[in-house]
Amino acid sequence: METFKKRTPIIHLLSVNKDVLEASVIEVAKVKGAISCDDCRIEYSKEHYEILFANKKLIYFDFNFPATTYLACLCHNCLFKALKGAANGEDVSVKILHKKEEYLCKFSSEK
Repeated sequence: METFKKRTPIIHLLSVNKDVLEASVIEVAKVKGAISCDDCRIEYSKEHYEILFANKKLIYFDFNFPATTYLACLCHNCLFKALKGAANGEDVSVKILHKKEEYLCKFSSEK
């Protein structure tokens, strides 16, 4: 029988610190086998991720939560959902790293 350890919701980890956060795009070439989101558990093979990534349908990120040692692999939907929830009416700055580029983004809880 497989046991599952209780997960801390992503939003609670993110709300620890609202300084500039960093998320790194996980390149297809770095994926071995399958890749899955630590929050929603959506999983794709490397081949399917390559197709979705190339067609701009899905991106996975490595996200290091501030003030913790927790490194998560998050799909773009879960990352944005967590950022929006953690904003709590304020802006949250995120630096997205992709290859040698850096993109500074701001997220808020507004629609």
